[in-house]
Amino acid sequence: MGRAVDKALRLRYLIYAYFFLLLYDGILRKWIFPDYDNIIMVIKQAVAVLVVFYGGQQITRLTGWEKAAVWGGIVTFLLTLLVGHGNLVVALWGCFPWLIGFPLCYIIAKGLRYNDIDRMGKIIVYTSIVNSLLIILQFSMPIDSWINYQGGEVNDRMSRFSVSELYGLFRPAGIFMHYSHSALFTLLALSFQSYFFLYRKEVMNKWMLYMAVLLLFITIPFAISRIMIFYIVGFVAYLIILVMSAKNRWRLAKAFIVSLPLLYVVSTTSSAKRAWRTMMKRFDVAVMVQYGETSTASGTMTDIYDRGVVYNIKALTDPKTLDGDDVPFWGYGQGMSTQVGGRLLGLREHAGFSLAEFDGLRIVCESGLFLGWILLFIRMGYVLRFLPRVWRNQEREGKLTAILFPSFFISFFLYTTWGNSFQMCFAFMTGGLFLTSLKDDKPKETINRVELWKV
Repeated sequence: MGRAVDKALRLRYLIYAYFFLLLYDGILRKWIFPDYDNIIMVIKQAVAVLVVFYGGQQITRLTGWEKAAVWGGIVTFLLTLLVGHGNLVVALWGCFPWLIGFPLCYIIAKGLRYNDIDRMGKIIVYTSIVNSLLIILQFSMPIDSWINYQGGEVNDRMSRFSVSELYGLFRPAGIFMHYSHSALFTLLALSFQSYFFLYRKEVMNKWMLYMAVLLLFITIPFAISRIMIFYIVGFVAYLIILVMSAKNRWRLAKAFIVSLPLLYVVSTTSSAKRAWRTMMKRFDVAVMVQYGETSTASGTMTDIYDRGVVYNIKALTDPKTLDGDDVPFWGYGQGMSTQVGGRLLGLREHAGFSLAEFDGLRIVCESGLFLGWILLFIRMGYVLRFLPRVWRNQEREGKLTAILFPSFFISFFLYTTWGNSFQMCFAFMTGGLFLTSLKDDKPKETINRVELWKV
């Protein structure tokens, strides 16, 4: 029994190490160890592999979804070497989501106790305060300031982009390497803020919680990100529907009543006005470049629809690369259209996404028509199978499963690309937290560590 407890505890330590490396990835790579950013990225992936191999020694049974993903990774890995680009390292990198990522979600859920979600959630909420303040500060500072350093060639491109689209200002990423990373984190942070505010207010300092929520909404114009607005507005609409028939709807209504006047006052400051003007400039330019003469609202909604729906439909009906080439039946090979794989193969066009950026097309381009469709089904099914359970659980006390679902859904399927290392790793951490929430609908103070493998 003692050995089983020690093994379970060591696995939890590894999971926490992965969690912290992911959460503070940008701080380590931008400011503390900027000369070792690639090494830090590799260490993060190595810890994920250790979690899977160490946890795999104690978990002999995966669900059919994880098994299907692993077999899909094995088959596409072999085909990449036989009929694809043939690069072993790139093939391993491209197969990481299937061979390591899906089992990682399951093992995180088995290795964590329910109360670990509260601990990690509080860390995420406190970190969101720092991230929000840093975004506001970055927006106000010159682009060549050390606080706006992005690392490597990203920093070299930033000045040209800022002058052309952002009135010479900077699109801040907070503590992260890229604004899209910050947007994913913001959605997860908002999920935990909502959960603690509505159902678990006793687990953390309420004034810190209030400040975290207020700062997150104040940050919206300073982030200059359509993706972040889409995430926040979509989540708030989802949350309103979720609590419509629940006893906490009055608490949510009071939060809106109190916060809206405060947000209005903040929005009248000179910094906030400049942020709103800059954000609208960014929207206008992006819409003009992508869709020609159309309104900002219409173009933005079209962009969201294209990324979330159209590109995935095209992946099934008429897959083509970014250069308009047809996709071979067995694909070009795993990892070729990831940022890391593209650079290793010397393909630096399209920011490293040599074949396709968004994941519906990217997966089919790399895996081919037949296997690409199968992998897309596995990935979508892995998330959508929980929809009935989410809506059953939302009528019970303790709504964490339902509240975490949007972050799980978006990081796994909608509007993200696993061709980017951070977004891929963040998806599996979010997936692990979501699966952990399914263990029990009511929080418990203690769960026997020896029994956690039976949950």
